[in-house]
Amino acid sequence: MAVGRTRWAAGVLGAAVLLAGCGGAASSTGSTSSTSSTASTATPGSPTAAVLDAYQRTVADRTADMSLAETVTGGTTGTVTVNGTGQVDFTTGNAQFTLSVPPVGSITMRLLKPELYLQLPAAADADLPSGISWVSLDLDTVTKSLTGQSLSQLAGSANISSEGLTYLEGVSADGVTTVGPATIDGVSTTEYSATIDLAKMGDQRSPAVRAALRRLESSVGLSDLPIQVWIDDQGQVSQESFQETVTAGGATHSVDATIGYSDFGTPVSVVAPPANQVAPFSSLGGGSSDS
Repeated sequence: MAVGRTRWAAGVLGAAVLLAGCGGAASSTGSTSSTSSTASTATPGSPTAAVLDAYQRTVADRTADMSLAETVTGGTTGTVTVNGTGQVDFTTGNAQFTLSVPPVGSITMRLLKPELYLQLPAAADADLPSGISWVSLDLDTVTKSLTGQSLSQLAGSANISSEGLTYLEGVSADGVTTVGPATIDGVSTTEYSATIDLAKMGDQRSPAVRAALRRLESSVGLSDLPIQVWIDDQGQVSQESFQETVTAGGATHSVDATIGYSDFGTPVSVVAPPANQVAPFSSLGGGSSDS
């Protein structure tokens, strides 16, 4: 019997959106949007300046190995955990990951923005046609349903050289404090506590994108986001962690996510699976049971 999508799809798609926010295509102008705006008001040597500088140093290395630990609770899905390791290209936003999603098993994910490819274990792909081992999902469609703008439009209009490391570009000028030293996976770091102003993230963007971000904030009931950031001795982001509660589709979900970065500059090559082995995500019909 196929494993019900409602028990794991929210976690996997949530992980994909998180990873999609960790890189973005270079803009034609090369400016840095709200990051440069905040940087201009940050006091040199302040915690805010340290976080913004770490963001710039990290994306400047273009690529990194990544780890992900995510727990989603609430709604009708109960608790879903997603753990994984992989690589990301900050310049293009492309990424590849191996995810562990109980009770489904191991899922291979390849993200070539905006297309998401998932290779599912046998327990989850029983409804797929013979010879099909991958499903695909257009994240443009998902994002547009929430914001009115596609993922490509949001990234393209953002006018930034590297979208992300999730939310760090929205750090407020007075919303960062130093927590203190910490060791992460054997690496010496300094931990910072920050507040991300989601409204501020759209202030330097086009009116269409700004309106889309406002709709997203309204739809999920979220306007700011506390986040913890760990910066290593080289001034790069070693880890970030956040907890948020969002409301979507009439259900409230709590998300707890930790993302780690290492081996900056490692070569990354993400390729799409053979077309004759891919079917749309909607092909996973008949798997709506929570069993």
